[in-house]
Amino acid sequence: MDKEKRSTEGTAGKGKRHLRLLEKYHDRYDSDDLSRFSGADYSGHGPVGYTRSDERIFEEVCEALMRHREVDATNIAVKVEVGVVYLTGIVPTRRMKKVSELTVEKILGVQDVWNELVVISGDENPRGPDAPAKKDLGINH
Repeated sequence: MDKEKRSTEGTAGKGKRHLRLLEKYHDRYDSDDLSRFSGADYSGHGPVGYTRSDERIFEEVCEALMRHREVDATNIAVKVEVGVVYLTGIVPTRRMKKVSELTVEKILGVQDVWNELVVISGDENPRGPDAPAKKDLGINH
């Protein structure tokens, strides 16, 4: 009996030791910890020759503008050429114009932003898609 008890305790002890070693290894070599030691942040630096395609940047820009709570992107047009994003259209406030630009600047692969948005407030600014766009989307007035 004592032999059996010892053998199970021995494996349980090894299991705990093994767990402690794994935790120690994880703590020691966790990627967050490693960056603390190197002092450098290389995020955003891809392999040699890698550049994001304009199509991918376009998709991410449109999604980011659509997701941002302070941006009504229904009257914003987006064009991307060689990583440069062109924003054109109409927004109701200067803040929305600036927030749109700052949102786009943060996207990986964006080289520059040309913010050509025009601020028109009040009734002069049509909200939502214009008539031809509504027709294309199948939206009735």
